[in-house]
Amino acid sequence: MDQAGASVQEKVVKDNLVSLTGLSPQFNSDLHYDNQEINLNVALRTDPVEQVTYVYAASPVIFTEY
Repeated sequence: MDQAGASVQEKVVKDNLVSLTGLSPQFNSDLHYDNQEINLNVALRTDPVEQVTYVYAASPVIFTEY
């Protein structure tokens, strides 16, 4: 998010998942959600069995299950 110059609008932390949603000047498109403008979504999910971390990023939001 920092590298994209994004301000974080929402942060969700649950068990093995972190999801950040924000607004970045780097992207032209945006989406209005919960009275906020957003255009960047980054999520990290760890898999303790595989011992890996999956990174998902999309603009404006991630539309797949992670």
